[in-house]
Amino acid sequence: MTNSIGRAFQCVFVVLAVFAPIAAASHPQGDFNANCRIEMADVEILAAHWLDSQPCSDPVCGDLTGGQGVYLDDFAAFASHWSCQCELEIDTDMPFEDGYYHTNTSSITLAGTAPPLETRAVRVAGRLARWSDDTGDWSIGPRQGWTETEILLPAGSSWKWLDDGSNQHGPADGLDWYGHLDYNDANWFGPAPAKFGYEDDGEITPVSWGPDRNNKYITTYFRTTFDVEDVSEFASLKARLLRDDGAVVYLNGNPMPAVRDRISTEPFDYLTEADDPAVGGDDEDTFFEHDVNLPLLVNGINLVAAEVHQVSPTSSDLGFDLEFVATRKSSPADEGIALDPNANTIVVQTFADPCGLTTPLQTTQIDIWFDEPVITTLSGTLTADAVIVSGSTVTVTGDVIIPAGITLEIRAGAVLRFADAAGITVNAGGRLIAEGTPANRILMTTDTAATRWDGISFDGTDEDNRLICVDMEHGDQQGRSLDIDHSRIFLDDMTWVTTGATPVMELHNPQAYIRNCTIPTVPSGEPVHGSGLSGDQYCIFEGNTFGRTSGYNDVIDFTGGKRPGPIIQFYNNTFLGGGDDGPDLDGTDAHVEGNFFTNFHQTTPTQDSPSYAVATGDGSEVCVVRNVFVDNDHCILHKEDVYSWFANNTCIASTIADISFGEPFRSYVREPGRGIYGSSNIFYGTVAVFEHLYDNPVDYGPSDVYMYRSIMPAEWHNPPTWDRLGVEHTLGTGNIDADPCFASPNDDLTLLAASVAVAAGTNGLDMGAFVPAGASVSGVTETVTDQTEMTLTVGGPGITHYKWRLVDDGALGPWSAEIALPVGVTDFPADPDNTLATLHLTGLQDGHTYRVDVIGKNSAYHWQGQRFLDTEFIAPGNPEGNSTPSWIVSLD
Repeated sequence: MTNSIGRAFQCVFVVLAVFAPIAAASHPQGDFNANCRIEMADVEILAAHWLDSQPCSDPVCGDLTGGQGVYLDDFAAFASHWSCQCELEIDTDMPFEDGYYHTNTSSITLAGTAPPLETRAVRVAGRLARWSDDTGDWSIGPRQGWTETEILLPAGSSWKWLDDGSNQHGPADGLDWYGHLDYNDANWFGPAPAKFGYEDDGEITPVSWGPDRNNKYITTYFRTTFDVEDVSEFASLKARLLRDDGAVVYLNGNPMPAVRDRISTEPFDYLTEADDPAVGGDDEDTFFEHDVNLPLLVNGINLVAAEVHQVSPTSSDLGFDLEFVATRKSSPADEGIALDPNANTIVVQTFADPCGLTTPLQTTQIDIWFDEPVITTLSGTLTADAVIVSGSTVTVTGDVIIPAGITLEIRAGAVLRFADAAGITVNAGGRLIAEGTPANRILMTTDTAATRWDGISFDGTDEDNRLICVDMEHGDQQGRSLDIDHSRIFLDDMTWVTTGATPVMELHNPQAYIRNCTIPTVPSGEPVHGSGLSGDQYCIFEGNTFGRTSGYNDVIDFTGGKRPGPIIQFYNNTFLGGGDDGPDLDGTDAHVEGNFFTNFHQTTPTQDSPSYAVATGDGSEVCVVRNVFVDNDHCILHKEDVYSWFANNTCIASTIADISFGEPFRSYVREPGRGIYGSSNIFYGTVAVFEHLYDNPVDYGPSDVYMYRSIMPAEWHNPPTWDRLGVEHTLGTGNIDADPCFASPNDDLTLLAASVAVAAGTNGLDMGAFVPAGASVSGVTETVTDQTEMTLTVGGPGITHYKWRLVDDGALGPWSAEIALPVGVTDFPADPDNTLATLHLTGLQDGHTYRVDVIGKNSAYHWQGQRFLDTEFIAPGNPEGNSTPSWIVSLD
């Protein structure tokens, strides 16, 4: 080490001593060569920068222990190690002809070099490129096979552990051991590094099996933490788990395990054995990957806890280690430079600041001619990216396969005519982009000889597939127009014309955002089928119009997706009716907000089930807020232990009942729902508010029903009823029987200013559907006050968490940390009156004008007005928050 440092200083000294007089005599301006200027003040920096990363035995310096000198020619080589490209350059192998570089690819990667001493950022076509200070290289565009990941918790991390055979599932401990950072684990061992195990199993830290090696403890517990700076930077999260024999992993105290591996018994406890057979061979040292629901991750300290279970008390070994790996969202530098047809000028600039915001240091450009190929026929497996140009007509003569790494782009105004039984399949890693415009739509239809074509299948592709302003005609020969299986898709402003009695789309474990589409009436059958949501998957419907169904058919039949994992979501859609149900959500948690439901009536007298605008079952927990229901048999069904949070809905002219709590008269009896927490609703002009509420039949009904601050007939306000357990029960307080005074009962259900429902709902909101999305805040009653303290209340329909900020004389304060409200859709409130949070302000200053802004997170984990991951979806509500009136503190 000493010799290396000495040699480094000797090298710098010799370089300066030899070069300085020559530079002074021959190069008064510091000219090094025709293309590069090196000021004398830069020489020491240049040499030091190089010596930081090079041994002094480099040929540039020579072996100084041998007494060699350094000549000017040596320094030229030395300097060129860092600054041989002192001009900004673009490297390309595209052919050059007639003043342009030519390509037939619509999106390209560019790369080059720039002076590393002065450059801190490079922009290409205005976008920041990847830049290396060490090499002087820059690039922009996709990197083949590259995904940027960050290890949040590395394998081999240190953990605390408990191996005393105790029952951490018991009532004394509850979920404390995995649910609280401040849990007292002083009697636990550690911390010490993984791998954990018994003797002679490659472990780093041994754990105890107990006093009897032939009757080992079944369960061993582990706890540790890791930090995350900004969760929003990540697109997905994986856990890599080494387990012998089985394990359950919890993240941040969520009772739904983040990972559950080889423990299928339900429910399980500390004596539950892992699944047979025992882990053996290579699997004992294998890290198995599991997708983890990204919303479980939080900014700051994250608590991870695990319990490892043995397959039997005589199991010979135990093993545990865990790693969390997050995938970062793609940066702009990972996207290629998109080219327009014909001539393109791409400008490249260097900057002295890392953000590329100052005056450019150097500027150059490259002129590229995009020779866009014209496709007239299409079939088979694509071997390169392909573009169907605007306004062209293409005949698809056979199945088109889009494999990994390939993109098919269809531009506005294109027409695709499919032969009989032809279709498009997008495989894993493939990508389909079809982007029309409202004035220049894309048409996919049959050719003159065909009556139907297969449609489009997305099979395991998580690329950014898009169908925008596309009209699909007769593309359902495969049994549906779109088949989306473990794939990512964005549909916007699409229409369909179908031929058979087939679904418009099948959705299986999707990443699907479906917006502004018109789903047609089908002759029979159900337009949308779906199942399964987990990990980073999602299914969001927003702003769509769903046509009517006939007979015993639902509009949407979806099963799967339970909190705390991802759930299906419906925002601001229009459902025009049907003979059975709108969304049928058996075994499916959901967030249903801002939709319009009308004309759901049973049309087949012999069908086994009545009709409901929203149907649920099999333990669903649904949040239904800010919706309008007009002229339906029922608004919503609760059966089979279903619970709902039903707030700020407007229910008009239901012909049987607004809310049903079961189906006792079907071919076999469906058990009743668990109950409902309702507030701020309007039930008007209906035959009945409730059906199967502790009667019809006797002893049949939900556990508990609460309804507060709602308009409904007086007979339902506080009925002296008894629940099915024989306990006297009343609905709630604040309910009124009155005409809501709609602006126009036939076509405008907003409230007149004189309505008794104005400001009569929860937290001072109106009753009914027409209230702002997101959090609400109340408590300011005076515009001028002599109080330096203020107590406010925070709530909001469907809102489970909130943040707040104080605005002081127009200056925006910071947003607070996330705060939970005392009610959520997964809660069955023991005290239904306690659903609002209290916010107490102190230290308010004389003469200052204040207001408070609040933003809310809904039951589907979305903050109002904020974008969801890297999708186009933005949750309803003002991103700047909903506000109190302003008030002035005056002590005069």
